[in-house]
Amino acid sequence: MTDIIHAGYASSYFITDAMRAIAISESPAVLFISDILDLKKLAAFIGSIPLRSLKRFFWKKPVETVIEPVKTDAAYQALNGILDDGRPTCDLPFHRPFLFFVKGITREALTALTIIKLRGCCNALVLDSLFGGFRVDDVRSLITNRIKGDIRPMTFDDSMTGYECLEGLSVVSGIKDTALSFSEPVETIIKYNPHLIRSEPISDSEAFFGHCADDA
Repeated sequence: MTDIIHAGYASSYFITDAMRAIAISESPAVLFISDILDLKKLAAFIGSIPLRSLKRFFWKKPVETVIEPVKTDAAYQALNGILDDGRPTCDLPFHRPFLFFVKGITREALTALTIIKLRGCCNALVLDSLFGGFRVDDVRSLITNRIKGDIRPMTFDDSMTGYECLEGLSVVSGIKDTALSFSEPVETIIKYNPHLIRSEPISDSEAFFGHCADDA
């Protein structure tokens, strides 16, 4: 089963497939926030996600190691460093992509996520309910009802919950709509939802940074 949310990526910088102008996320860490996502809330989320790195050896397969979360204060400092320098100032081996359902996002948070994505730390995708046809709480309920097994959510406060990883969740986001499925792989989602893709990539003149809650 595939669910369609009437909202596309919050910024064209989140695109992962330029030829089809779509953003793809698989088995992401997910945050639902029925409020504005700012840098401090982003740090709280990042500070709760265990980091993963792949140690590569030429004589055997890569071995994944789990590193303790960087904690909120360290994550906040790292995010500020990203904004100051335009690049990560410390090692942030996020092995999971990030998926955010928000009700607004500040320019600082959007800029930090854009740099994290462009610098190759991890893929990030933001869906903003202020510029789409969905409610964050509705999407939270929809995804929670689709989860199989005992997966405990992370709870930060009444407005902010998430999951360290939703294994098997495939997400394809276009300019106007986003498809989510726990049962269909990405290419199957695209096959049966061709409206998600464009016949030609987004041009430089069409690229957009995103809508920010703190813009005048």
